[in-house]
Amino acid sequence: MHSAMSGNMFSSSVAELRNDNGERMIILPLNLIALIVTHLDDPADLARVCRTCRVLHYMTVPQLYEKVTLRSYAQIRYFNGRAEGHGGASPFAMGLNALVTRNVAGLVRSFKVVGEVSENNVKEFAKSGRIPDGTMFLNMSIRAAIDRMEKLEAVNWELGTKPLLNLYQGLSLRPKLTSLTLKFPTSRVPRPVSVIPPIPSLRSLKVLNIDPLCYPDDISLLLLGSKKLRELRLHWSPRMRNEAEPSVQLHSYFGRCINANYALPLRHLSIANLYAHNNGEFDRAFDPKLMESITAINSPGAENGAGNNLTAFVDQGWGMKDVIPALKYVRCDQVSQLGVDSLTLVKGLREFYIISSKASPSSSAGGSIETSPSNLSSTIGGTSTPDMTPPSCLETPELSLQTAFLDALCQHHGPSVRCLLLSNRWMLDKDELGRLVHGCPNLEQLGLSIRSDVYEILRLLLPFLPHLYAIRILEAPHGSELTKYALETSNIPFEEKLGREMVKPTYKNLRWVGIGDLLFHCGPSVQLSETGPRGQPVYKRLVRRVPPEAAKHVQIWGLDSLEI
Repeated sequence: MHSAMSGNMFSSSVAELRNDNGERMIILPLNLIALIVTHLDDPADLARVCRTCRVLHYMTVPQLYEKVTLRSYAQIRYFNGRAEGHGGASPFAMGLNALVTRNVAGLVRSFKVVGEVSENNVKEFAKSGRIPDGTMFLNMSIRAAIDRMEKLEAVNWELGTKPLLNLYQGLSLRPKLTSLTLKFPTSRVPRPVSVIPPIPSLRSLKVLNIDPLCYPDDISLLLLGSKKLRELRLHWSPRMRNEAEPSVQLHSYFGRCINANYALPLRHLSIANLYAHNNGEFDRAFDPKLMESITAINSPGAENGAGNNLTAFVDQGWGMKDVIPALKYVRCDQVSQLGVDSLTLVKGLREFYIISSKASPSSSAGGSIETSPSNLSSTIGGTSTPDMTPPSCLETPELSLQTAFLDALCQHHGPSVRCLLLSNRWMLDKDELGRLVHGCPNLEQLGLSIRSDVYEILRLLLPFLPHLYAIRILEAPHGSELTKYALETSNIPFEEKLGREMVKPTYKNLRWVGIGDLLFHCGPSVQLSETGPRGQPVYKRLVRRVPPEAAKHVQIWGLDSLEI
């Protein structure tokens, strides 16, 4: 009888009833309510729904505890004159207590701890060679919570203190753990260096803030024993590159793999702030035939004066010795001639992103032209003709690198390229744009810097790029007025002008347009109340300005950052 009743509750259709006042009431079946609940993603909304009634509590609790984030603060926070957690403990401690003592830890799939931890008498404990008791108790409590998380798939540790060995041992026992993120503290307080044990099910490892002087834990055994590892992201502290301190020894990370003659079967590799001598560890630790994507940020590869001169002697020892035949994705903040040459040795590249978020005028070695307010107005869509005569400063190695990159991309990868974000230092003229669109006809996203009128460029590009749905016009390093003139060079609102242009059939697939710091979303076409010269109806597309966060899912915006 219970099963029949439950089945009726979940499969019944929408019914109507009337209350005592004669007003209509709609009763939704539980399967429809469950579907609505699955679209809630804000923890506060989920918590409020949990407190509504018993049925919604049972339906929402699993989703509320599916992703748990506990944030710790070193100082007590006050709201309206009252301490946070008044009458109890801190929210961090209360949340951890709920995971340990209540029957909710089994619902957790993603667990994240972040923030600062206050430790007393740190120097005294360091002199005596001991770990503070509070730190030990913290690790024991988190270990107890993790032991109860039977469905745990992802762990993110970003606390201001390192995990201890007992916590790593608990992680190694989680049979479904596939993702691990470790952020080491930047303090130089002496702590034991733990050898992280293997996690058999691990597929993704991300290690942040690696600094040899801050007692980072040893990941070499983890790399050797985690046979399912496919994604590795290593982020070193920028201190070593800034101070030209070659204290990083890659053998300490990959030595066990090299000695065991084991090549990591990685598909995705990301590195940031690497400053180390090249003794061949990368060549022997990875299998290049399996690699599909590479991300390199502030790492060896800069040429033509784009990098720090203090690091030149160490960086010159790096170079690609093995061809990566299955490479599909490249993301970097610097392009070198060596990288351009490597593009000619592979086929089928689908995505290439050059990060411009930190580019400064000092680093734009001739790859752009000086942009004055007068020619900026024509760049945005004025009636004057832009000056297409390139200045002498363009005759630089940067321009040669730009030309070589476009040639290599179009000739060896053209039909396969789907997403392309070029450097904002490379201002393309009409001839270069023509070569790009003819060489890469299947582009879906494109970010570039131009020397011509925006509408003129759109009219040139779109007929040859039928799949393009996102385009981004980058701000040149020397030009800070592109956004301003997009808003002020016409009496007609820019959204209105753009909407009347986008209504043409050529732009039917275009959804996102970025100009400098501005971002516009292009919606459907609507008919206006006005008529044309011959009485025909006039249409425009609904174009609205949106914040940059609205396009984070579009790669040419979301991946233009220094995050790995």
